[in-house]
Amino acid sequence: SLETIKRASHMAHLIQKMTPQEEPNAAIYQLLHEGFTFLERGLNPPLSSLLFMMKLTYYSGYQPRWNHCLKCKSSSSQGRTYFSSADGGTLCAKCADGSSRLVSISAGALAFLRATQQINYKIAHRFKPTLTIYQEIETLFRNYLAHTTGSPLPKLIREDFAESVFSR
Repeated sequence: SLETIKRASHMAHLIQKMTPQEEPNAAIYQLLHEGFTFLERGLNPPLSSLLFMMKLTYYSGYQPRWNHCLKCKSSSSQGRTYFSSADGGTLCAKCADGSSRLVSISAGALAFLRATQQINYKIAHRFKPTLTIYQEIETLFRNYLAHTTGSPLPKLIREDFAESVFSR
């Protein structure tokens, strides 16, 4: 389908933007192969695309830090947590005070990000985020990767499709 082709093209484009030219990387090649395979199966293309972005940041060395505040190192599970695209990680409410261009992260989204960052792409598909958590993480990663690559990224999910794939 055209939607599958767009997603596959998006994956290839991200690799081109986030990896050095002509530098072999077996892990990223394997991730792309798995990404295409999951898209071909069509089980949950938006989740496959999102997980692909998340894993690509890991393999290319740009993975955001979710486990603690980047400034004071306190646990991010205490109170409100914010994400800074410029800093590549989370800030606690105290350290975020006065900072600009931060995005608030819900506890559910933060739990999903922490859980999926350490496991492989195939197993991460077992997680089933709600539509709200999916949209929050997609927006966060689109902004982060736009900051990292210097170019905006398209939305990965159509609203009419979202209702049929994610639970509320």
